[in-house]
Amino acid sequence: MSKADYKYEFIIKGHISKRHLTEFDKLNLIHLVGGNTKLLGRIIDQARLYSIINKFSDLGLELLMVKREDIGGDEN
Repeated sequence: MSKADYKYEFIIKGHISKRHLTEFDKLNLIHLVGGNTKLLGRIIDQARLYSIINKFSDLGLELLMVKREDIGGDEN
């Protein structure tokens, strides 16, 4: 049984530092013109997704948006 494979996009309020990026290995960081930060990356399961969301909270980062795109895999 294989896992679903999704690409996630997170928008965080403010520009986060590269120091914080080490907390989010395998996510790409983009500083947006409006002053926020976009993190992009593949996440293969719900446990990893919630781990990342909890880390935002632990670091005091405000999560503004989460977007998911299916990039393949089997959900069963």
